[in-house]
Amino acid sequence: AALERVLGARERLDRRPRERTAREDDVVEHAVPNGTSRELFKGILDGTSRGVFAGRIRVLEGAVKTDAHQSNSNLLLSRDLFFNDTATTEIYTDDVKAGHGGTVG
Repeated sequence: AALERVLGARERLDRRPRERTAREDDVVEHAVPNGTSRELFKGILDGTSRGVFAGRIRVLEGAVKTDAHQSNSNLLLSRDLFFNDTATTEIYTDDVKAGHGGTVG
């Protein structure tokens, strides 16, 4: 059988006839000054699988000097699958470095 799943820390598979879905929802929240975070998510999909990555970085008020980055890379092994990649960054203070990036292919 073909590999039809996304690999992630908190993987949830939804089994349906002829379709499998894996969804990864991640939130990294910074609430105090001088925080650092790096998140790297990697996924592999094949067949008729469906995958979703929804990542969010939140830098709350007062969390100055935060340095946060989120990255995800996904390998698609079939033309019959579906993958949705959504990354957001919410910044509620000044003097921070934050970003996100992703590749799908």
